[in-house]
Amino acid sequence: MQMSSGNRSLPCTPNRSQYAEQRSRLVKSLKTALDGWKSDLKTGMTSIDAICELRRAALAAAEEKEATTDTRLEENLKMDEACTQLSAVCDSLAVRVNSMSSVSERLDSLSALEPDNGDTSRLSKAASSIKDCYSKQRDVARAVAENVATCDSENALTFHSCAWIHEPYINDHCLACEVIVDHFANQ
Repeated sequence: MQMSSGNRSLPCTPNRSQYAEQRSRLVKSLKTALDGWKSDLKTGMTSIDAICELRRAALAAAEEKEATTDTRLEENLKMDEACTQLSAVCDSLAVRVNSMSSVSERLDSLSALEPDNGDTSRLSKAASSIKDCYSKQRDVARAVAENVATCDSENALTFHSCAWIHEPYINDHCLACEVIVDHFANQ
């Protein structure tokens, strides 16, 4: 059934191809956020490595009491730069999670509207799980960024690096959901 609006007719309900097109756009947005996350994570690791090396040098100098004022100033400037970069990475990770959240909400809405919505419903559940996992991981990344520069031992530095690298909340369930997204992205 179509409604008439002046010279053109407007469909009352979208057809299957319109649902599929919308679903495809949302999958692309989700894939972009996931790919960006991986890129940001690598950039953040570079900053964490720099911070850890500076902290190791500062800890060694403090042990030997050989740090001069000029050395400390130079190290503080480098530390400030690395921390600023890491903070920017965390901000970018937050933007990516917000994008995942938006996609998840839009897929939920599309699933509710679409008749015979098996694929969209499955994709919506996967996107919701992905968003939840990455939201938790974003919080871990922020905590690492807030604390790594003040670590007072090699063990603490290693712990913070591992928390960043290993992404404890990006678990097998989350990765399985990403496979579902990949499946729809490659259709």
